[in-house]
Amino acid sequence: VARGAAEQVVDLLNQVKGLVVQAQESNVDKTKIQADITRLTEQVDSIVNAAQFNGLSLVKGTGSVDFLASLDRDSAGVVTASSISVDRENLETASGGGLEDLAGIDVTTDAAGALADMEGLIQTAIDAAAAFGSGQKRLDIQNEFVKNLTTALESGIGALTDADLEEASSRLQALQVQQQ
Repeated sequence: VARGAAEQVVDLLNQVKGLVVQAQESNVDKTKIQADITRLTEQVDSIVNAAQFNGLSLVKGTGSVDFLASLDRDSAGVVTASSISVDRENLETASGGGLEDLAGIDVTTDAAGALADMEGLIQTAIDAAAAFGSGQKRLDIQNEFVKNLTTALESGIGALTDADLEEASSRLQALQVQQQ
């Protein structure tokens, strides 16, 4: 969810950048362009606010979130939990957010400065998307490992069960022969 949101924010920021470039041309209505930028900024806010799963958002706030990766048992039988930590990337446009400068973009007064600001904002969103992609990859790798481990355990249990059934069948045959 977070990676998808970050990628969508990158797309929206590229659209804003296109509008900022357009505002640098002569004979354009910068007021209308600024209105479009404001609407796109609102869309970024909407995506960031909606990008949560079961109440957990990785695109708002700071800190990290730990995801249970496995329960490990040592030779003494002590179980410890292992986790994969994913850092939050704050993509909010509000004060203190990673994209707070987006709210200050104003092409009616400083289109050249706005273009320089957009480059930094786009890089922030790209870095967030890359971090979330890396976290997702680590979780996918762990998920695949757990699937393989589960399959191996099921095969081992199946082999033990099959062996017990074969032994029971052999005993039954021996008993029948003895009875005859």
